[in-house]
Amino acid sequence: MKVRYYADAEIREMHNHAIRLLAQHHDDHDITVEIYRIDEQHDPITDFPGDVRRLTPEEVYERDLKRNRALNAGIVQTPSDAFKRYGTLDIAGNVAVVDGEGTVQWASTVPIFSSFQ
Repeated sequence: MKVRYYADAEIREMHNHAIRLLAQHHDDHDITVEIYRIDEQHDPITDFPGDVRRLTPEEVYERDLKRNRALNAGIVQTPSDAFKRYGTLDIAGNVAVVDGEGTVQWASTVPIFSSFQ
């Protein structure tokens, strides 16, 4: 299992906090973490213990979320309802739990760092 962050959260402090938490999660629990920068708004990510990749929101939605039976069983809304707002994909700022085959098993349906204080 690994944890995936769909970056960048809209607010810089939330985004930086997410990166710190993922790095700490990796260090404390030896769990693979990765970042998919689908809405690059902030500084380059350096010194991160996992992969940092760039994909479009459309690529992420098609590959990770759409028609994903495991995800459908783990969240209340359908992926099209959870990750689309007014017809536009809204994935940045969310996190997902991914199994060993690369299939998303669970994903936050509200950007997880949106309530950062």
